[in-house]
Amino acid sequence: MVYSQEVVLVARYFIRHRPDPWFIKLGLGLLFLNDTMATLSEIFCVYMYLIKNWGNIDYLAYQYWPIVYFCVGTGISALICQSFLSKSTPNLPLSPHPSPLAPHSPTHH
Repeated sequence: MVYSQEVVLVARYFIRHRPDPWFIKLGLGLLFLNDTMATLSEIFCVYMYLIKNWGNIDYLAYQYWPIVYFCVGTGISALICQSFLSKSTPNLPLSPHPSPLAPHSPTHH
């Protein structure tokens, strides 16, 4: 269900042709492709471990590509999201009321 909602939102985003910078559109496309691959690998993993090889101890001894892709795919998603955040964070406006938790907040008098 969550993946189908993602498909709808991504399709809606690209159909409306938002005037966003190219790196946002590229990042969103890469995230969608990565989530698609992760969803397929999870479906394959559930099928192979819980249906086809149920009770097969020898099959459990190895980590096949769905498990590896889960780890790699999580890293890819994190890289894309952190790249977006590092590109967007300098553009955030400074708050007129700085946080007391931020060590380098400018003080306004």
